[in-house]
Amino acid sequence: FHPDVNPDDPDSHKAFIKVSEAYTTLSSSARRQQYDARLNSSFASTYRPATASTYSSSSPFGHSFNHKKYKEQVEKASRQANQAYSDAKERAKTNTLQKQLELLTAHHDFHVKAGRTAKRVDSTNIND
Repeated sequence: FHPDVNPDDPDSHKAFIKVSEAYTTLSSSARRQQYDARLNSSFASTYRPATASTYSSSSPFGHSFNHKKYKEQVEKASRQANQAYSDAKERAKTNTLQKQLELLTAHHDFHVKAGRTAKRVDSTNIND
């Protein structure tokens, strides 16, 4: 990056100054601490971790808002689960009734068919 080594590169002077400043900062423990403190304070004011709540626990309404939101979500999930259970129960009941109807119809058809066969046998005179 030294400008004497790269005289044709106009950006080498700017890069050399940045590297020199970085070396000066990093070579002194006091300057490193100052740099870290400045960096941390500016970073902390603009950075909020994804897990950080937007509501302060010291706020009298922050806790109750989170509790209310949680309660609403639990109640909604409970309603959905109850509805799914009721729907499944109704489908099972309908399927059971449908199955019973099919069995009774098949049983009836079997006996009607058997009765017709029996009547034909009775109406046929075997002795003739």
